[in-house]
Amino acid sequence: MSSLASVSLEAASLLALDSYFIFYSSVVATAVVVNLATFAYFFRTTWLLQWSLRQAAYYTGGLELKSLLIEKVNFSYFDRNPGLKENGDDPETVVMFHGFSSSKGPMMGLAHWFPKSWRIIIPDLPAHGDTTYIPGGDYSQKGIVQQIHKFIVKLGLKKYHLVGESMGGVLCLKYASTYKEEIKTLSALCPPLEDAKRSEFFTHYEDVGRNMILPENVEEFEQMLDLVYYKKPKVLPRRILQAFLEIQKPKYKAFDEVFFQMILSRPSPDELYDSLKKINFPTKIIWGKHDKVSDVTGGEILNYIIEGSEFEVVDRCGHALTLERPRKTANIICNFIQKNITC
Repeated sequence: MSSLASVSLEAASLLALDSYFIFYSSVVATAVVVNLATFAYFFRTTWLLQWSLRQAAYYTGGLELKSLLIEKVNFSYFDRNPGLKENGDDPETVVMFHGFSSSKGPMMGLAHWFPKSWRIIIPDLPAHGDTTYIPGGDYSQKGIVQQIHKFIVKLGLKKYHLVGESMGGVLCLKYASTYKEEIKTLSALCPPLEDAKRSEFFTHYEDVGRNMILPENVEEFEQMLDLVYYKKPKVLPRRILQAFLEIQKPKYKAFDEVFFQMILSRPSPDELYDSLKKINFPTKIIWGKHDKVSDVTGGEILNYIIEGSEFEVVDRCGHALTLERPRKTANIICNFIQKNITC
């Protein structure tokens, strides 16, 4: 299986985890969501749970919810500090990509700890979250990267830092090698690779034949959490977990289409290698030490291929870096970016 196929499966393990950051990342966000989720628990109001996630974005990172129409695709995204100037110049800008079947929500865990003077942009990727899904659209790796670039161009960004987790990390690698003149730094969080050691997730998938990344019920959801976390957070009431599933399951058709198109359009090992060799700017590779979805040996391989890259492993963390160790991960990225900022 290629690295792209691995991404399409492995990154999907972040399915429906957006809300978990909100419960654990900050005291203020926790208070907001717990109170609203209580209503959802008693009244089964899925829409209220969705609304609470959006409200928490403001309290956790000062993020504004916006939308931008690019041709037929309406991008939903978080934006912090649009229009802000520092000494007459644009602020340091960070663009962040989430993983497959996830959304912009989990990336709030990093934005909360980034310097308040930075501009932060977190889009829902095409066919994910609240960004438009077009049946039969181009959801190949190249197609998604091109759509994202149109979004970034329309925002007027010239030079920026790129951060991506899991499948978002692989898309960042593709994006950075394609539009390298626009990238200041790249931070890739656990982007799966075919040549890495076979993970526990794929061993189970191949032996049992059940896809744990698209859970159909609460029990399967909890099994997935056991897989993606080093230490699973306290389980929420079943009715709340069911509400998460009700939000995500209508999107499974879109996720399936993205999944298959990305597999069919995957690059060959030689093409992937040549693409990575084009990356000639500061690159940070970050991995959870106890990642059972995407084996940490993938980071060692990337570190070897990308000249001058740095590789750091986060202890007491599984696959969900932005959810399980958001402050630690954000500090690593911030230190890396600040070290490489040129005046």
